[in-house]
Amino acid sequence: MGNEAIALGAIHSNLSVATGYAGTPSTEVMETIIKEVNRMDKINNDNTNDNNNDTTIYVEWSTNEKVALENAIGASYSGANTIVTMKQVGLNVASDPLMSLTYLGTNGALVIVVTDDPTPHSSQTEQDTRHYGSFANVPVFDPCDAQEAYDLTKYAYEISGKYKTPVILRSTTRLSHGYNDVIIDKVTDNEVIERLKTEKSNIGFIKDPKWAIMPKLVSKNHPILEEKQLKIAEDFSNSNFNNITIFNNKNTDNKNNKKNLGIITSGVSYYYTLEALNILKEDKTNDEFQNFLDNYNIEILKISTPYPFPESKVLDFIKNNKKDILVTVEELDSVLEDNTLKLIGKYNSTINNTNNNNLNNIKFYGKYNLFPKCGEYNVDIVKTLLNKIINEDIEFECNNNNNNNNNNNNNNNNYNNYNKNKMGNGENTEQEITLPVRLPTLCAGCMHRIAFYAFKKVAKEFKKQNIETIFSGDIGCYTLGATPPLSATDTCLCMGAGISLATGLSRVNSNTKNIAFIGDSTFFHSGIPAVVNAVYNEADVTIVVLDNETTAMTGHQPHPGTGQKARGNAKVIDIEKVLKSCNVENVQTIDISKFANIEQEEVFNNILKECKSSMEYKGVSAIIFKGDCVTKKIPNSKKSKAKNLKVVIDENLCNSCKLCINEIGCPALRYDSLNNSIELLDSCTNCGLCINICPKGALSKKLVF
Repeated sequence: MGNEAIALGAIHSNLSVATGYAGTPSTEVMETIIKEVNRMDKINNDNTNDNNNDTTIYVEWSTNEKVALENAIGASYSGANTIVTMKQVGLNVASDPLMSLTYLGTNGALVIVVTDDPTPHSSQTEQDTRHYGSFANVPVFDPCDAQEAYDLTKYAYEISGKYKTPVILRSTTRLSHGYNDVIIDKVTDNEVIERLKTEKSNIGFIKDPKWAIMPKLVSKNHPILEEKQLKIAEDFSNSNFNNITIFNNKNTDNKNNKKNLGIITSGVSYYYTLEALNILKEDKTNDEFQNFLDNYNIEILKISTPYPFPESKVLDFIKNNKKDILVTVEELDSVLEDNTLKLIGKYNSTINNTNNNNLNNIKFYGKYNLFPKCGEYNVDIVKTLLNKIINEDIEFECNNNNNNNNNNNNNNNNYNNYNKNKMGNGENTEQEITLPVRLPTLCAGCMHRIAFYAFKKVAKEFKKQNIETIFSGDIGCYTLGATPPLSATDTCLCMGAGISLATGLSRVNSNTKNIAFIGDSTFFHSGIPAVVNAVYNEADVTIVVLDNETTAMTGHQPHPGTGQKARGNAKVIDIEKVLKSCNVENVQTIDISKFANIEQEEVFNNILKECKSSMEYKGVSAIIFKGDCVTKKIPNSKKSKAKNLKVVIDENLCNSCKLCINEIGCPALRYDSLNNSIELLDSCTNCGLCINICPKGALSKKLVF
């Protein structure tokens, strides 16, 4: 897996400290490092889970990305090689220390792994991390497969150490979660441990004014920082990671008589391009492409270091075998395209004077006139658009021979057609999708569903008094509370923003109740500052902490409320105590496990009473719903004595009204249209929430043997 390759590349670069915050698709980088550290500890017969001994890489899941980066910076100032992992939106959280750090630089190498999520699959933005490179003057590395992820990670440590600068290793979903064989260094575990001992013996913070950012120091360092980018750009131009692939090198006899097509690409788009060209080449029925191969050389320049842009390398690529057609293929934003166009503008007159190469005559294709600006690419998208370029280029030539005026008209028509597709993956992709659309939903038996449903029930009571309830959600699996039929999330922006948004909404929406849902991990991530702000500024909001005692959405990573660290046990930071220490005076905790184990209706009614009481409180109130994540609870429930206490449907009482399905949307409930009946699927966890909905009493818990 690409993420595993990145982790191994870091370990083999004398890594001493690893910090991160879980976020798909980045999580496995840290998980692999933790796994490797645990394995090496067993070799040392060290079962202490001591993060601070000389033979162990220090690892931690931090409360958020900002904290993770700041921890790594401190270690780097002391000379340690470090890694920080996060997803693309996490870099927004960490951008504050990053923007300052770049002026001060580092001591030990510091690699920030940031994974982008084109489409996106599990993110609230589709942003392109490469922009942070030019924004913050931080070198960016952009591998194309797992092997290059391993090799480029080592190169990233080399550049960071050489220039004393933080660097960004940017990945995308397909690289992070893609698999291919990787050749790694022949380094034994003992060699890694001995290297670490040596490395750690040289670590130590030395007091120096250069680590304290001051305006005068920034003024002094800024020109140095800019100069550093030029030197790194030249290093990148000479790097073998930025290389040229000659696609059709068989017909070399008439090479000099051919025209030239150049493709500039990066990341996984390199392989999409290569595969797309090979498919077109193998399609013997595609006469246009076969003719194109006879008349054009095709060269592909893969850019694995997009910032600082390797100008010399790209300029040579354009000038050598003067390109007649130039294409940029890249996911997300037009970073390569923009830099290439800038380069052409910057050097155009010089090239024209010295080489008689008029760059104005190059036909340029990229996101501005053809390729989608949004969404994830794939081989079909690239193949279709390359084929379009080739077919229409031949058409351009034919028209040119016949009638220049017609040619101009056709060109206009062609570009108008391009513009129809440029904003997305294209209509073709949409048409190819034949699978039915399935809304994402909370797991069957998820404790969050009880909380959402309870507050919606209470909100209906307030509605009768003409009091509207506004639900603000947050980022996590509980974001799924937004989907029907729960529909209990009116706003959702970014990690930790739910409480702040609810606070803001309460300022300007009179006669409303404002509820902020937040998960336990997100509470520690960036929820606490918002709690402090709400209390300090005397807001009127109800904070609902959905505490399933894990970072569930990304695979059950620990956080300060779990009593576990990345390795070993830790002191539990109790959320209720934290809230009370922030002067939240009205705090209640609801134990969801009682709800699951007791079948009496009064348990749910008590939950409704507590929700209502919290909403009626004037000021900041909080309810903590505490229970197990159902995906962790199911294996344990098999050992439980209550395993035979199951939810059942009395077919004599059920009239198939579907209210149970329409109210809570539990995926364990299904309507059988053939038999006009309600079914309970095997995924039912017997949580019993549906029992509280059926007006006929058709659902109940019974001992089943």
